[in-house]
Amino acid sequence: MAGLYFRLTPEQSKKINDSVFPSVIISSSGMVTGGRILHHLAQRLPDPRISSSLSASGTGTRGAIIKGRADEIKIFGQMIPIRAQIAALEQFSDHADPPELLEWLRTFNNQPA
Repeated sequence: MAGLYFRLTPEQSKKINDSVFPSVIISSSGMVTGGRILHHLAQRLPDPRISSSLSASGTGTRGAIIKGRADEIKIFGQMIPIRAQIAALEQFSDHADPPELLEWLRTFNNQPA
């Protein structure tokens, strides 16, 4: 799929934060607890122009705290303000493999904005 890139290493993933273009970053909800997505959340959560969608998150997890509309969240030992727009997508599972995600994306009639 044109315009879809997989970032396989932590260094490649961190470089996403250098992008000045609108983007969609896909990660499993469990990664909000301790994965690479934390670098992106730390950068984007303070920005009210950003929309962040999270799927199912267990009670008391960082994902649940963000979806619960907390004012701030601790990431990398720092309190990060949450000003981004947060959407809870409970109907989605984060257990799909990359081929399944691509299959799902192909069902869109229009390219996601």
